[in-house]
Amino acid sequence: MTNPIVHAIVFILAIIIPGGLLLYLALRSTSLSREPKSPTPDEALKAFLQVYPKYPKDSLRARNRLNRLKVARTKRRKKSQ
Repeated sequence: MTNPIVHAIVFILAIIIPGGLLLYLALRSTSLSREPKSPTPDEALKAFLQVYPKYPKDSLRARNRLNRLKVARTKRRKKSQ
C-alpha cells in the first residue's frame, strides 16, 4: 500500500470494522519489517548494462587516471638538498 489515498481509505475502514484496527496494525507491522532484496554486484552490473548497452569499458576518466599515473612514475624527480 504505497498510495496514501488507498492507505487512508483502508485505515478508515479498519476503524469502522470491529477488530479491524488490530488487524490493520498487525498487517502494517509485518509489511514494514520486510527488508527489500538488494541485488548482488553481478545482477547490478547486468541491469546497468541492459539500461546502458553502449557503456564504454575504457572510460575517459579511467584513461586519464592511467595517463597521470604513468607520467608520475616516469617523471624525473628533483634531488633534495
